[in-house]
Amino acid sequence: GGALASLAELPDTGAGELDRVRALARMLPGAMQTRPVIEGAMRVVRDRYDLADTDQAFELLRRVSQQHNVRLRTLAAAVLTVRPPDPGSARWFPGRLRQAPPSVTFAEPHRQWRDSRSAFLSDVLDNALACMRTDHGDLQLIDRVVGGLRLEVQRGLPREFVGLFAHVTDDSTRAAAVQSGHRVVVADVATSPAYAEPAARAAMLAANGRAIQSTPLVAPDGHCHGMVSTLDGHPGRTPSPAEEAALDRIGREAGAWLAWHQRTVVLDVLEDVHDAARRAR
Repeated sequence: GGALASLAELPDTGAGELDRVRALARMLPGAMQTRPVIEGAMRVVRDRYDLADTDQAFELLRRVSQQHNVRLRTLAAAVLTVRPPDPGSARWFPGRLRQAPPSVTFAEPHRQWRDSRSAFLSDVLDNALACMRTDHGDLQLIDRVVGGLRLEVQRGLPREFVGLFAHVTDDSTRAAAVQSGHRVVVADVATSPAYAEPAARAAMLAANGRAIQSTPLVAPDGHCHGMVSTLDGHPGRTPSPAEEAALDRIGREAGAWLAWHQRTVVLDVLEDVHDAARRAR
């Protein structure tokens, strides 16, 4: 409650809306960081299109996000981080050519993938879990607004674990796979210096995570979008060569699909925001 109340009291530094939102969000636990991101996007849309107030901006963003089945926070983050449209332009991205989604072979493609990033991420995690023959794991994506990694989907993990790892910073152990672009394997959490921090180790062990592997989701251009992690209750459980090959395929194809989604589906949504806001003035 105190942290939320302080959001309205933090002065505007003049460094821009994105810097302000980052400062606000970093005051809060990961599970509570959505509010300042959405509020920042509301202010941007209100000011950019001379709307009556932030309530009108919120309703516009909410409506467009629902029409495209894109999470409101995902849309808000794009409003804050994608270059703004040229003043007076009828299109946000004039001349843009839409691309077809990349091939996915690690799973049977589903029609709803096109409409839901969440459905795709769920299949990524489920296939990684099947590969490693475990029921415990999670998938995190890079948070383009706050930084670090944000938990998107999980399986079989207790509430305490989810709360602790809802958002992890760039210098955390769980971010090592993203920073290096290579899989990180911890054979025994109970003895590894990678989990020397008591709270992280306790949460991992309580989640039946004696061993963990984290595979990065890397696009063809080398950009890492996040990572998928699987936990195992047996110390010393590490991926076999065949499992490594399967996890690498999942990581490559998921990274390519996420890059396509970001530059195609998300930009489609922003284009509709631009059109709806121009007509709402």
